[in-house]
Amino acid sequence: MAGAYYTLDRFSATARGTLFGKTSQQVSGDGTNFYNQRIGTAVIADLELNYRLTDQFELSIGANNIFNKKPPTIQLLADGSPADGGLVYDAPLGFSPYGINGGYYYARINFNF
Repeated sequence: MAGAYYTLDRFSATARGTLFGKTSQQVSGDGTNFYNQRIGTAVIADLELNYRLTDQFELSIGANNIFNKKPPTIQLLADGSPADGGLVYDAPLGFSPYGINGGYYYARINFNF
């Protein structure tokens, strides 16, 4: 993980990048044929921008996984069924180290007392 924090008068910004290595999992829909599901190396970037209105109030906007990176979907077999034996098509690989939901975006008001 790498990060940076920058301030200029009432503005501040935080940026982070996290590197996730390759991962894989063996799946089988019938218990005899196994298929290797792979997720490649990925960098997930987070960013937060802040503006201090007063000594007590600060506005923030930000994003975790700002580029909305999602894992690949479950491999389909020749007959069109998912390799894990499930019934969900185009389902993301659930063992992803960075989650399956993609980006999370927010706005926040901070109050310091």
